[in-house]
Amino acid sequence: MAEWIKIATVDQIAKDGMNHFTSGPDRIVIAHTCGGYHAFVDQCTHEAVPLSEGFLRNGEFICHAHGAKFDAVSGEVTAPPAIVPIEKLELRLDGQDIMILLDD
Repeated sequence: MAEWIKIATVDQIAKDGMNHFTSGPDRIVIAHTCGGYHAFVDQCTHEAVPLSEGFLRNGEFICHAHGAKFDAVSGEVTAPPAIVPIEKLELRLDGQDIMILLDD
């Protein structure tokens, strides 16, 4: 059963920035774009390396391993070599807390 968990607070992620967090075995990257906060599984679909070790520029995650790019709002691929989108997680704000929905 899925449940909402607090993963971070808004002051932990700068505007136009990202940060990674863990919940048990799950590694999550949250981006703060002009469209708000967006959470994803922190893994490039091309080489399975953490996207949070790369860059966030102009609303795109850029993987440090081979330069794959992903939209930081939708998770869609914007540049190869990746061809599969990254997994987006459901996120909501509860005051200053960032909550994500995770399966048990």
